[in-house]
Parts: sequence; structure tokens; C-alpha cells
Amino acid sequence: MTALVCLSDRYRANPRSSAVASSLAAQAWSRSQDFCQPRSSSIGGGGGTRISTFQQGASRLKPGNLRALVQWYVIVMTHPTPYPEVNGTLAELLSALHVALGDTMFGAYLVGSLALGDFDPGSSDLDLIVVTDGTLSAAQVGQLGDLHARFASRDSLWSQRLEVVYVPCEVLSFTSSPTIRVPQVEVERGLFVEELDASWVFQRHTLREWGVVLYGPPPKTFVALSAQRDMNAAASQIAAEWLEDAAQDPTWLPWVREPDHYTFVLQTLCRLLYSVATGSVTSKPQAVEWARGHLEPRWGELLDQTFSRSLTDGTGGPEEVEAALSFIAFTRDRAQQAVEE
Repeated sequence: MTALVCLSDRYRANPRSSAVASSLAAQAWSRSQDFCQPRSSSIGGGGGTRISTFQQGASRLKPGNLRALVQWYVIVMTHPTPYPEVNGTLAELLSALHVALGDTMFGAYLVGSLALGDFDPGSSDLDLIVVTDGTLSAAQVGQLGDLHARFASRDSLWSQRLEVVYVPCEVLSFTSSPTIRVPQVEVERGLFVEELDASWVFQRHTLREWGVVLYGPPPKTFVALSAQRDMNAAASQIAAEWLEDAAQDPTWLPWVREPDHYTFVLQTLCRLLYSVATGSVTSKPQAVEWARGHLEPRWGELLDQTFSRSLTDGTGGPEEVEAALSFIAFTRDRAQQAVEE
């Protein structure tokens, strides 16, 4: 087991080394009975190579499928999260991505709540950034669409909570975020291709500083530091867009009155203000605690009132909505002031 884990670590650091992959495959095959209990689910995302194939001999597998199977073992053995079911979903996703993308796949990393430490199994999604070696072709994007549709249709909670951004490696070497359309997956939308939104600067910072490596080199070796001015501008833009939605979109105010949405908005504003003040990113709970200690008393009172009540207490009334809009305007102004300094 120790040898397998060591080889897994070497594989994650240098996943394109055929010698490491072959050695890992040989040892994993010899211990396959220890790790492959009776299970017939496909690791290739439906109809692909099955785990049992690995037991027939690694030497019979094509290089792409061998890489996919080795990846499955790497995830299973290194336990990237404390949640076995999450690790199982990640193992199957990464194996399927190896088959779909081949050598185009440069790296895969956990971001979001699993990276920042505020993961809640009852409500959190699985947020990933998959880094590619160049821009994906239309055919590859189509394959990804099929892959994610299959995962979303499974009777598996975590397969239905995947949110992924596919971004070329060269984009991450810039200190600012270039305008580029990339494949993205959201729980309620499936796969789509759009420009990266204003929040990308915070995702990229999370990737560089706290991204959990599932495959590929450490993020700090190829991801540039996010510029403070970009964080400030993004925070101002996000708050300004919410104010615009409140004024022009008739569905936004009813949306924000829902307790979980109201809480989300306030938590996000705390995170934006934290980034403007510190040039970094933190989890939602930590951002709220920071805001309580660093912002004016009126905002601390608002946060205390919001987070001391149950989310089942009903929708927010006019006074609560007005308070939220004031907090959004404060965040926009504070961030814009930082931009102009």
C-alpha cells in the first residue's frame, strides 16, 4: 500500500511519465483484489472500460485507457477529500476525462468550498477547474457535453453537483483575466460555452493558493498571481450588476427574499470586501467573521441578525431587502474607491 501511495504521488507530480504510470499500473494490478471489491460501474462514463478490465492485465490496455485506470487508482488511494462518495465521483470523472481529452488534459484541481474549508455535504457543489493544453476543439467540447449529461443523469448526488470550468493553461499565465470563451458546467445549466465572468479572478486565486491537485503539476508552478486591481474591479462589477438586477429584473427581488438566497448574497458581499481589503480569498464563514470585526457596526448588526436566525423563518421583508441593497451599494462603493486609489 505504501509503495502504491508513493507512486501515486509521483504520478500526480509527473502524470505524463510512462515509466511511473506503468510501474503504478503493475503494482495496482497486483493488488487489485484489495481495492476492487465487486462493482460493475463504468469508470469511463457509461459503456467505457470497466474496472474489472484492469484485473485482466494492464499490458493489454491501450495507453489512453491505461492512463484512465491509473487515474482512478490515484484518486482512490490518495483520498483528496474526507468524503468517500465524493472521492468515488471524482475518480470516475477524472478517468472519463482522460478518455475524452487524452493528452489535451493538463491538470485537474478542486476549488470552491472543498479547497477553502467550508464544504457542507448538505448543500455544497463539487467545484473543479480542468486545465487543458490549448483550446479544445468543437468535437472535444461535444464529447464533454455528452460526458456531463451522462453524469447528471446518474442516480448519484455528487454526479449531479458537478460544476467545472475548462480553461487553457496559457490563460492562467496572465496576471489579468483575458476575454475568452471556455466550456463551463453548472448544475442547473449543464455544459455551455461563454466568456469567464467577473468572479473568475477569485476562482483563479483560489486555484493558485489552495487548489487541491487531482491530476497535474502544482498550480503555483503555472498560475500567475491575481492582481489586486483586478479583484477590486471584479468586486465592484459584481455588486454593481446586482444593483442593476434589483432595479431592472422583476425576478431578482423575489429571488433575494428567499432566506438561502439572502444569506448567499450577504456572504458573497463579505467575501468581496475581504478580497478588496486583503488581496486574498477566504471561505464564506471566515469572511463573515472578518466582516463582523472590521466593518462598521451597522453591517455587523445586519450580519448578526441574519445569521442568528433559521433559514426556515420565512422570506425577507421590505426592511431586510432594503438592508441588503444598502450593503450591496456599500460594497460597490468601497471596491470602486479601491480601484481609483
